[in-house]
Amino acid sequence: MVSEISSAGNLLSFLVEKGGWVVSLLLLLSAVGWGIIFEKVFLVFWGLFTGARRRGELLRSHLFLLNLLSEVAPMLGLFGTVLGLVKSFRVLAENGEYPPVERLAGGMWVALLTTLVGLAVAIPFYFFYALFEELGKRWEGENGSHH
Repeated sequence: MVSEISSAGNLLSFLVEKGGWVVSLLLLLSAVGWGIIFEKVFLVFWGLFTGARRRGELLRSHLFLLNLLSEVAPMLGLFGTVLGLVKSFRVLAENGEYPPVERLAGGMWVALLTTLVGLAVAIPFYFFYALFEELGKRWEGENGSHH
């Protein structure tokens, strides 16, 4: 199963196929979050080289979105975990004492995969949120432009 993954495109297809709509939504939120991060990295370099006065304010603008994504992603992962467990328990209920292991494992696979993707999305977003927030505060302090 894992040997099928030989490229980034195959990995994305694999994640979406196994994790369903929860992983699809997490990957979409990931694209949005990384777009925000790249914009802020550009602002950091632009602010360093130009010494722009409003650089702290610009850096901190819209950071709440990055923070929100870092908080929502693990919740979506947890939601996927619950969906996967429900799937596994449904298999148990439908098949009695000896359910087919492959069907039972399918729900567990969804549960673990969605948890993993949710955390993999959230952790870097929170790191960059905290980094940009602190740097923005420092730059604002340098200019005496506290709001």
